[in-house]
Amino acid sequence: ELFASYHGLDRYTINRQVDALLKIFRLEDYSDATVAALNTDIQRRMIFARAFVHKPELIIMDQPFNSFKSETKRWIADFIKKNKSEEKTQLLMSDRW
Repeated sequence: ELFASYHGLDRYTINRQVDALLKIFRLEDYSDATVAALNTDIQRRMIFARAFVHKPELIIMDQPFNSFKSETKRWIADFIKKNKSEEKTQLLMSDRW
């Protein structure tokens, strides 16, 4: 919510976006946890979700899948494909699978 507020989003939009991203990135159970209490995979998912909260036109990521579990990589790749097909945020990534 804090990061979304930096981009001038109203409270309703922020809450709607945060709830949607928590669900997409399977983070609902961790929404009130401190980052230090989370494992690396969950921390990385939160960072990834945070990048999308204000629906930017472009996100540049350097090795965004580094340290994700294989299962997480698959469903995040599905999210990226869906995002691309809906013509939303464009992603520029450097990574190796």
